[in-house]
Amino acid sequence: EHLKSGQLDELVLGFLKENADSGPHGPTTVAKALGRSGGAIGNCLVRLTKAEQVRQDNEKPRRYSLAG
Repeated sequence: EHLKSGQLDELVLGFLKENADSGPHGPTTVAKALGRSGGAIGNCLVRLTKAEQVRQDNEKPRRYSLAG
């Protein structure tokens, strides 16, 4: 299923919000939960981090949570 522009961002932000208690989460965890490719999710998380909507909590392994 091909997503429209911005839809992946919404899915990722939704997952991070709904699963904040068990986070921070890595790209693979998010990708498996959403049924998307790890690469696409990884790129999305980097983009959302630059947009300051997501915070990168750990470098290796990469882990992310909602900013704020």
